[in-house]
Amino acid sequence: MEFFPRLLKKNIAEGPTMPQQPKGNIFAAVRSLSGYSKLIILLGVILIASLWLFVWHQINYEYDKALANASQETMNLAIAYEENVRRIIADADKDLLSIKQAYERDGLSSSVIAASMQNWTNDPARNQVAIFDERGFLLYSFIKNRPGTNSSDRSFFQIHRDLAADTLYIGQTIQARGLLGQSTIPLSRRIDKPDGSFGGIVYIGLKTDYFLEFYKKMNLGENRQVALYGTDGFNRARRVGDDMTSGLDSRGIPLMQKIQIDPLGTYISKNALDGITRIVSYHVMAEYPLIVVVAQSTEVALTGYTERKQGYILGVSLTSLFILGFCCLLILWLEKQRTINARLEVMVNERTQQVQAQNEELQAKEEELTEVNRKLVESGAVVQAERERLSSLINSISDQVWFADTKKQITKADTPHKRTPGTVAPVFSVLLKRMPKYG
Repeated sequence: MEFFPRLLKKNIAEGPTMPQQPKGNIFAAVRSLSGYSKLIILLGVILIASLWLFVWHQINYEYDKALANASQETMNLAIAYEENVRRIIADADKDLLSIKQAYERDGLSSSVIAASMQNWTNDPARNQVAIFDERGFLLYSFIKNRPGTNSSDRSFFQIHRDLAADTLYIGQTIQARGLLGQSTIPLSRRIDKPDGSFGGIVYIGLKTDYFLEFYKKMNLGENRQVALYGTDGFNRARRVGDDMTSGLDSRGIPLMQKIQIDPLGTYISKNALDGITRIVSYHVMAEYPLIVVVAQSTEVALTGYTERKQGYILGVSLTSLFILGFCCLLILWLEKQRTINARLEVMVNERTQQVQAQNEELQAKEEELTEVNRKLVESGAVVQAERERLSSLINSISDQVWFADTKKQITKADTPHKRTPGTVAPVFSVLLKRMPKYG
């Protein structure tokens, strides 16, 4: 009864000869695993892949949502900036028309001109309000001691001299003469003489930095940008951080291609000057040949998204490691059980073979004993037949019997003449008793 437990402990301790796991080849190692282990690997891969796919979709959704929110925010600011620019230019154009009409009606003696010039002296948006004659000489300005300055070389003068249309002209940024090089956006209108010929221009110079005051109101974080471009491709005013520029040729920037497709839009672009990628919202003004632009850095706009993305990646990474570790432990347990089962199977097979060999040996001995027994039965039958024959012979012979022993001596046996039928003479009874019995 103790043989099998001892055999089990011995085989578990020593272990039967098992196939060696392939080394250095992960695919071969996987192929050698059990079906349950492969199923666990498959389920683990599917689960981890599903988690990463879900997180990937969530990250993309968060990214698109963050971009949409940032785009909407910059677009709202661009629209607000547009209203600010429209108000400044509309006020300036209203004053241009007032001066133009007063000058065409009353000349420099107009009280409207004198009163207006006095009111505009401390205007924070304007660094010049002036009237030029048909030759380009300055006739009147709220800047004292300036008469005699000639601006016939300026584009804002030449455009009105060459074209008879009475339209507002918004020129490219210039450096105002006599004003320590202040950047100025010129606004002008044509003055017509009574006969309709060219009589000069009225001019208002707007400070470029005044257009950028809106920059201080924006809450777009670091590296934000606000700019005013002309549809001619030259920027009127642009500010990024503390850097302010104006008058640059910007005809090659993506904005100029975008406005040809859509007058209102948002796009992402990397700035060639500072190398910062920004979300840019723009709007082409319907009333004036200007483009307002508000932009914010994608790094700032996507700060919340970046933090959530890192949280998603960290969470799914830890979850994946947990799933991987759990699957590995489960596979190790299954493979250990598989090894133990294999060893038990080997021991059972060995014991079965031993029992079968013993059984075959017992069957052979049983057959041998059966054959011996059969022979004994046959011998017993022969002896019984011989006894019966001898008994019959004794009953049929005379009362005198001669015997020869092993020494060849002859002995005469006398028996009584009278005996009961069917009985055996005493001498023969002794002989019969000495005979072996079988069966």
